[in-house]
Amino acid sequence: MSVDLTRSGKDYTNGPVAVERIYLAAVVWLSVERVLWNDEHRYRVCADFDDDTWADLTAPRPVETARQIAHRLSAIHDKPVLDRWRVAS
Repeated sequence: MSVDLTRSGKDYTNGPVAVERIYLAAVVWLSVERVLWNDEHRYRVCADFDDDTWADLTAPRPVETARQIAHRLSAIHDKPVLDRWRVAS
């Protein structure tokens, strides 16, 4: 049985996509994105594809947890992380 891999955000419908279902050669970077969830800011990890689309890899969660997940996936799959929410010190 063959499994269709997500190669673009266009293939993505709803809810987080398991990393095992992503065609990693089409991923440019992983990103940490902010969302408003239950009236508070939460963050999710996304895969950004080479066709300027994206797909969620996680449900919304606290920022530090999302960052940890993004950096672990980055180390495993050799993809950079884009984190627009890092506060300059």
